Amino acid sequence: MLSTHTIKSGTREREAYYTEDESLADDPDTYYSEEETPSASHPLTRSQWHGKGAITLGLEGEVQREDFKEVFYGLKPGTKERIRWEKQNPEDQERLAEDFTFSAPKSVAIALHLN
Repeated sequence: MLSTHTIKSGTREREAYYTEDESLADDPDTYYSEEETPSASHPLTRSQWHGKGAITLGLEGEVQREDFKEVFYGLKPGTKERIRWEKQNPEDQERLAEDFTFSAPKSVAIALHLN
């Protein structure tokens, strides 16, 4: 099942949920414990830039936290240049992103726990 949700400005708690995601790259030493290292056994632990938008903005490889925050708020990383239209009314909320969540039906989840 696919569910979508629009993330709008003005809800700091929700914004913090996305901008503080642990999959955003900082220093690998702060993300992994002493026993763990980035490897093929952890293929989903780091976010990666993909797509035409990332190419246009010159973004590639692992997503760095500061770059993500700038893009999230509509700025070109490292330049503070707007990549979205200016809001006509500063009081209005701005659409920051779309959240797509994929989830299996409950029957699949139950079947996995039975094995």
